[in-house]
Amino acid sequence: YTEIEQDEYERIILLFEKFRFMGYTKNKLVI
Repeated sequence: YTEIEQDEYERIILLFEKFRFMGYTKNKLVI
């Protein structure tokens, strides 16, 4: 990885984790 690619990769992973967490909480609230 170059530094830019690594930063982009980490940003995508953080977004994925955030949306997964939001989806988990939303499903938990629905139940």
